[in-house]
Amino acid sequence: IVVTRKATAFGFGRSSSFRGVGCHFSQRGNCNPSIGNNLASQRKINENAMSWTPLSVASKFQQKRKHHACLLAAVPSIATRTPANIAVAIDQPLLPTNGRTAIWTSLLPIILSDAFKTAIIAFVFALLISLRSKASISVFMSLLSTLGTYYSLAKGRVIRVYNKIKSFAVKSTKGIPMTFGNGEDAWRACILSSKESVGNSKYVRYTFGLPNKSNILPLSLGQKLSLCCLDDDENVAKGGFYLASPRSALGSFSIVVPRGAREDVEFAIGTENSNFVRVLENDLKIGDEVALLPGDQTLQYRGEFMPVTDILYIGSGAGIVPIVDQVKSVIPSGISSVKSVSIMWVNEDANDFQVAFRELKNEYYKYHKLRTISCYVNNVKDKFTDYHKYDEIREIITDFSPGKMVVVSGPAIFSKNAVSYLLQRGYPEECVCVLPS
Repeated sequence: IVVTRKATAFGFGRSSSFRGVGCHFSQRGNCNPSIGNNLASQRKINENAMSWTPLSVASKFQQKRKHHACLLAAVPSIATRTPANIAVAIDQPLLPTNGRTAIWTSLLPIILSDAFKTAIIAFVFALLISLRSKASISVFMSLLSTLGTYYSLAKGRVIRVYNKIKSFAVKSTKGIPMTFGNGEDAWRACILSSKESVGNSKYVRYTFGLPNKSNILPLSLGQKLSLCCLDDDENVAKGGFYLASPRSALGSFSIVVPRGAREDVEFAIGTENSNFVRVLENDLKIGDEVALLPGDQTLQYRGEFMPVTDILYIGSGAGIVPIVDQVKSVIPSGISSVKSVSIMWVNEDANDFQVAFRELKNEYYKYHKLRTISCYVNNVKDKFTDYHKYDEIREIITDFSPGKMVVVSGPAIFSKNAVSYLLQRGYPEECVCVLPS
């Protein structure tokens, strides 16, 4: 399932030609239901050791956080600088922006109302009845599919403008960052509040409640959260995970992790994390305490080409979780120097795209910066050159140019293969950032 500039795919792409499983999209509005035998069309994606640290609360103080140098400086052109090893702050504003209210305030409720949708449906139904021949119906269905695509794009833009206006009209509630101490007293407590399967995928969403409903976690973009608990035998289990909920969420947070055979989970997220997931799944009950502490900052850029203007994300499995957070932080207008974002996402089971496909699709419809979402079903242990759609991958992973950054996130062997391929294609190693699983 892939979307590229000229690739057979399931997903989305912004170019002169889009191809989808069962349908071929173009900017002129054509649709030819022709690619029905692809693997993706057969798999429907439904959107629907360390010593134990007690959970004691010591003297509180505001955690001192380093202000990372902003990678995305606003400069008129690409400049060559001395290589640096800095934390990336690609979600920091460059210049203040002003919202425009205009006439949107009065039109938005009408466009998004049920009455408007009903009128459109009635018109379409009446037109369908008036068409009798098979040829006419075929043309109509093609037109209907194209109109559906444009409607989704228009709706996404409307929602984006609406949210922007709303952010100016309604004062957002700012949370209270949790404070953490030093040493043994650094850890704080949270409560396991829910376990929920993610659609038909092999992933589970675990949600935790913070001590105060106004609390937020003081995490930066690309920073992990360390979690620690005891299993039924009083053994320590610890893991580091990326948030699957907004970093600004009040009073709670969630993580998404795989389940299944122990060796499979170990392959996906590593030995230490898989042990913690085992305890989460088998030993912890709703209401049990878990210790938490801000973890490692993993998003780093060591290149000399600044600012970053193009980002390619290559992810697999649970590695898509930090990618979603970064995409949402980078693509809004006026937020960063990034002008173009592309995503290549690989899973062995098509159902696993349910983890974040809906979220990414919504962002695609709202922001033109998100150029492509290319989804592949393939053995993640394979080298990229062995993928059955390797020709399409060559088109997605374009040649390196100054200002381009690649972020790789997924199982260790997947990341290793991705980096090896990128180096073969001429990408400087310092322009590739690998997020540990």
